[in-house]
Amino acid sequence: ISRLRAVLRSLEFAKLSYITAFGERHTLPVRASSAHDELVTLGELQYMGGFFDGDGCVSPLSNMTGCVLSVGQSANKSEILVRYYKAFGGGLYNQQKGTGLVKASVQWVARGVFSKAAALRLAQVTVLKRQQLSIAAHWPKI
Repeated sequence: ISRLRAVLRSLEFAKLSYITAFGERHTLPVRASSAHDELVTLGELQYMGGFFDGDGCVSPLSNMTGCVLSVGQSANKSEILVRYYKAFGGGLYNQQKGTGLVKASVQWVARGVFSKAAALRLAQVTVLKRQQLSIAAHWPKI
């Protein structure tokens, strides 16, 4: 078994060139765009907030002029990331190549005006990351 695991760890899959979500094919990377501002119901926003509480990340930009929001997910379950993209803008990018038994992952990333707008909306429905998102929504004016 240990030899098999060693072989599996050494296997690398090709970098993802696209994901499929809601019957649509999205070629990666999907660059940041403001063209996506679909309406989100309160129930959807609450789901997205709960998902962000569990898997989301709020990080300052290296030059401290704003924040980055990101959420990663397995490539074969990327519908939620497309939902973030369509609701808040930002972009979709490869996060990790698949290796052995580990699936490839994709991430939604929002910077600048996209992260501020998303943080403002998500802060209304999150629990664990509410304070971080509130800071991100108003950065650097806090």
